Amino acid sequence: MPTIFLLGDSHARQAYAGLSVAVRGKFQICRAYVSEIREVCLRDRASDGACATLKNIVAGFLRPGDVVVWGLYTQFPLYKNNPEFIAKHISFLQEWSTMVKLHNATMVVFGDNHGFEVHACHGCVSEGLDPHKCMAGGLMRNEIRQQCFPRSEIWGNSSLAEAVINAQSGSDWLLYQIAPLFCTRGHCGPFIPGTDVMAYMDMHHLNAEGSAYIAPFICSFFHDHGLFGED
Repeated sequence: MPTIFLLGDSHARQAYAGLSVAVRGKFQICRAYVSEIREVCLRDRASDGACATLKNIVAGFLRPGDVVVWGLYTQFPLYKNNPEFIAKHISFLQEWSTMVKLHNATMVVFGDNHGFEVHACHGCVSEGLDPHKCMAGGLMRNEIRQQCFPRSEIWGNSSLAEAVINAQSGSDWLLYQIAPLFCTRGHCGPFIPGTDVMAYMDMHHLNAEGSAYIAPFICSFFHDHGLFGED
């Protein structure tokens, strides 16, 4: 059975439950989560550094048909529009993609789900929206949607998000956008669309229900791109 190497930070961890359901019976999953792993990799480019060691370990186990999945938090206010950081981030993805391709495997980057850190609203914490605090405060769901949640057309308008989309075009790696799955009626919210089920555990992490919700979409993405091999 081929292997998925799920790598990244807490935003890779949040995707595990949904990913494991999506590929059940098709892949085994090997996981490596490190807080701020991308920042470690961008700072430490030495051939014997921590990031190079991780890459060498993964390369040693990669086989044709395997998949490397990266899940990373990309909504850092200080970084998402920083040109130097963006250039290093794209270079980081390209370096990993080159290594993965050499082993006849595939790299998939999960686009980040939208966060609520900078979407202040009446009745919520001033530095941003904690969906659970808003609900506890008694705001109606429609009021939250209108006052607090980002409009669907701006969820990915950071320079970093746009750079990742542009870099993926014509590249050897695949990009799967998660954020649009939580956007409906012009806004992106913390609910599973069409329900009152909360999909977030805090300002930018999916909970178990949110991760389970994305499972069939990930399954379809893998199937459509031939990652399941011979069905």
